[in-house]
Amino acid sequence: MLMVLVLVFVAVASACTASRSADEPGQVVLPEVEFPASVESVVMIGDSLTEGAQPELESALAAAGFEVARIDGQSSRRIVVDQDGGPSSGVAAIEQALADGLAPDAWVIALGTNDVTHNESIDDFVVIIEELLDAIPDDAMVVWVDVYLRDFPGQTDVFNTTVRRVVADRSDSVVFDWSALAAEPALVGDDGIHLTEAGNVAFATAVTEALSLRQG
Repeated sequence: MLMVLVLVFVAVASACTASRSADEPGQVVLPEVEFPASVESVVMIGDSLTEGAQPELESALAAAGFEVARIDGQSSRRIVVDQDGGPSSGVAAIEQALADGLAPDAWVIALGTNDVTHNESIDDFVVIIEELLDAIPDDAMVVWVDVYLRDFPGQTDVFNTTVRRVVADRSDSVVFDWSALAAEPALVGDDGIHLTEAGNVAFATAVTEALSLRQG
């Protein structure tokens, strides 16, 4: 298992400046991303993927020199829906971070997995994505990590396309193409959503390498 983790880490890290290539099937390649602002401090809000990869995220981000203000991942978290007796929404998590005095350069948002099958139209997705973005200060950069649900490819594509369109209207903000990496079989478990141990490493490495492109 250690060998698998090391190989995945190296594959993702070494690919941070490369583009995807059909000539290299199975290779984990970090999609190219243009980041418009310098990043020193980070808050990350996510669901069970973030929660499961939190140790790897904390380690990778700190090792890269980022100030990790908070990593807040909760299983079953949705973008705007607070669940009675369950996880707070992404919006509520952002509001709590702001109330606690956090003011990071970048907000990494890894949400949408638990909303893909609960919304029926593009308009539904637009509303919840815009509500979350409105909760983040205008002068902060947003990196939204898109979603991968193997068994719901159509709905996943609709959400990812919509989040790209909405985020494009916000200055200093981008969508990171995690779905391109997650298609690698070694990274995702049998349910087609949650990450393996190797996937946790790849997820943390990819987020860190992407942010490092704009580290001051």
